[in-house]
This record gives sequence, structure tokens and C-alpha cells, in this order.
Amino acid sequence: MPSVHVEPLTAAIVPGRQVQDSGETAVFNCTVAGSPLEAVTWFVNGRPLLPDVRRIVRDVTVLEVLGVGRQDQGMYQCFASGPHSETQAAAQLLLGGKELGLQLNMSVRYNMCCVMRIMPL
Repeated sequence: MPSVHVEPLTAAIVPGRQVQDSGETAVFNCTVAGSPLEAVTWFVNGRPLLPDVRRIVRDVTVLEVLGVGRQDQGMYQCFASGPHSETQAAAQLLLGGKELGLQLNMSVRYNMCCVMRIMPL
């Protein structure tokens, strides 16, 4: 029976923190070392990532988020697992200045007045 080389898994996401303006693309690279490796799974804010047209997983270890918006802010994690060990890494995505400028412009308040007249029937 051949021997299987087992090395504990380790993971890191590069970059660990990134700031992207609204509409730009964020790319996370999950580097995994060790063996044997069976699976890499992505999570966003503690929930499993469901790939779609804007959140694309390439080669299992690369995640692209296209057209970054407010809903994409948060913590991104990659979980690597094998038959003998598991590991995880985390990175943060923040929105940059363009989104902040938009928030400031949208915070203008308007006062509205409503007048009601009661007319006899």
C-alpha cells in the first residue's frame, strides 16, 4: 500500500483588505498550501457564497466581484478542507471614495407639507 504524504493545510487571502470604488472589480486570491486538498469553499459575511453573474469563482481559489456596490462590503472567507485537516482565511472589502460621495449627496433632506381639506358631502 503506497504511503500518502500528509501536510497540514494553511490558507491566506491576498489582499487581506481592499478598498474599491463603486462599480469597480474586486479580486480575492486564496492561496492554499498543504496536502491533500479536497475542496475550497467561499463565504461572504459568514454565509456560503452563491456564485452569480457578478460573483465569479475562477479556478476554485480566485473570486472576482464585478461592479462592486454597497451590498458587497464585508468579510470574505475561503475554507480549505482535506481528509486530515481544514483551514480558513479571511479578507475585508470596503467601499472607497466614490461611494462615500454618493452617500453624502443622497443624505440631503427635503421637508414636505401635506394639506388636507374636509369638504361636506
